[in-house]
Amino acid sequence: MSLKLSGAKLFSLLSKVDLQEWDALEYFVAGRVSAERFGPLQALLGYCRQWHPDFPAERMRKDDLHRLIYPGKAYREKRIRQLFSDLSGLTEAFFAVQVALQQEEWQERLLLEGLAARKLDSHFLQRSQRRIARRQAEAVQGPEHYRAMYEDLQRQTAHRFVVDYAAAVANADRAQQYFDQWFVLVKLRYYCDWFSRKRFLSGQKELPLFESVWEYLETELRERGFLFDLYYLLLRLLRDDERSLFPEIRDRLWAHQPAMEEADQRIVLQCLLNYCLRMVQQLGGTYVRTSWELYRFGIEKKILIVDGRLTDLTFTNIVVNGADLKEFAWTWEFVERYAGCLDPEVRQTAVALARAYLHYKQDQFDEVVGLLRDVEYMADSYKIRGRSLLLRTYYELFCRQGNYPLELFSHLEAFRRFLQRNRVLTDARKAGYLQLISLLRRMVRLQMREYRGHRAWEKLAAEVQASPGVVAQPWLLEKIAIARGTGSPGK
Repeated sequence: MSLKLSGAKLFSLLSKVDLQEWDALEYFVAGRVSAERFGPLQALLGYCRQWHPDFPAERMRKDDLHRLIYPGKAYREKRIRQLFSDLSGLTEAFFAVQVALQQEEWQERLLLEGLAARKLDSHFLQRSQRRIARRQAEAVQGPEHYRAMYEDLQRQTAHRFVVDYAAAVANADRAQQYFDQWFVLVKLRYYCDWFSRKRFLSGQKELPLFESVWEYLETELRERGFLFDLYYLLLRLLRDDERSLFPEIRDRLWAHQPAMEEADQRIVLQCLLNYCLRMVQQLGGTYVRTSWELYRFGIEKKILIVDGRLTDLTFTNIVVNGADLKEFAWTWEFVERYAGCLDPEVRQTAVALARAYLHYKQDQFDEVVGLLRDVEYMADSYKIRGRSLLLRTYYELFCRQGNYPLELFSHLEAFRRFLQRNRVLTDARKAGYLQLISLLRRMVRLQMREYRGHRAWEKLAAEVQASPGVVAQPWLLEKIAIARGTGSPGK
């Protein structure tokens, strides 16, 4: 029997232990097991340390490992398996303890439980009261704040040392109020997020307890803090489309952001961004700058950067907004500065597309072709965006310089075949792209015949205008206007 060194759970765990932590891990293991059990565990740790952190792919015979750890004892595979299992469990426990030691909140909670378990009642109550008073003075408030207040009051109320029953009842009432506020805010987060994404969802959905939560919010909770009122206004914007509330909600987010929990900051900001996207699609470019300002706010305040990561969708949206507004200097700097925040798996593709779009919006079409012609796309969504941009770039070059006619027709056909095979796009979105390809093919043929001002262009414009589902509709109408002689070159 052999053991694959690189595949075992234990080696996977140990590869994440820094060598500086190794002695601490060994000390931790020694404190958790008997001296008799520690000997084999220490031997296994010593064996593993020689390979750290890159355990080789080759296999080792289990009987050889058994002789190393249990010299003079008969081979028993069960003994080796149990040893590996024990050390894996202890390593996981070590990770948990390391996290707890770095978080004052967890240490304090564990200390309170320890004081209560050892019946150090006066110490428990003093610490608990100081903890509650400190929480009440916190500047940042939100669901986690209210949940923690509820747990602290509940823990104190339930303690056996409490003999003032009137105070206990009052504490229980306060705890329940905090619980209600926590519950309502968690629901409000969910409701706002759902209404913000409703147009992307299919089918009808019941929102549990919505009417009850809404009534409680409207009649009582709005006066208890800015966050309740902010969610109240946000729900009216998202559910009832009260557009006039948008500036007030945005200004309140800017003003109160430091006093909001990170999750609430992200939810409110993302809901406003989704609303902007909807307005851009309905009204055109009037909300593009508003969206860009919100994205800048989210980047500068680190709201959109979670654990050092920025989603590729957010990255792309910021680049598109900045380029469409011709904020090129800021947007180029953004790409270079925040590319490292993208997931490594999509970074190269996302950055290539971002740079290509910036070149495209600056009429640098040859640079776009150079960036996108041979790029390796990591997902179909990127492939679709890249092909669409390259398609429009070839058309621009063809119309302005007469270049790439063969590449343009070849790309039109290749893109059409790709879309027909694609199973990711919705039928409506696929139809929109296929319509774009069909219209572009007709536009190229008219250009080749030099039918400038011909009625065929007028007919084509009417067809595009009557097709709201077609991809890049504003761009198509602009190109048709230029071809008809009623527009000026540009994008």
